[in-house]
Amino acid sequence: VEPDGQIKLPIVGKIKIAGLTVREAEKSLEQEYATFYNKPFVMIKVINRRVMVFPGTGGMGRTVNLDNENMNLIEALALAGGLTNTGKSYKIKLIRGDLRNPKVMLIDLSTIEGMSQSNLLLQANDIIYVEPVPRVSQELLSQLAPIIGIITSLALVYQIADGLRNP
Repeated sequence: VEPDGQIKLPIVGKIKIAGLTVREAEKSLEQEYATFYNKPFVMIKVINRRVMVFPGTGGMGRTVNLDNENMNLIEALALAGGLTNTGKSYKIKLIRGDLRNPKVMLIDLSTIEGMSQSNLLLQANDIIYVEPVPRVSQELLSQLAPIIGIITSLALVYQIADGLRNP
């Protein structure tokens, strides 16, 4: 589909399909081709339908193609590699629509009631965000490790120098 919402096809030329559903576009094309063929049959397949999945790793996102019309949340998460051990299964956000004013749905897959929401059918350009579990102790240790290393190195140098002065 070109930026002006038209497609260019053999025999019929350019036809505007912007704003039409897949079935409406199929019917429109069947009408256009009916002048050239008896009872034409048109089947359209949209190939660039995809969702973004952020599985709780704190930044790594994956693109999942919606290969069928009925893909749900659980299938998309599975295709993206599943929930990580750093992702909160009880805080999954499905972000849909215009990003200036998105519709956000909170889904809890840790309960049976929440699992019933996992049957939600996905739409093109949905974003699935699994909130990561905060790793405060791990992050604090990674920040302090270089400082602790410098302090222990200085203490070791001091002990060696002190041992050389006072044998």
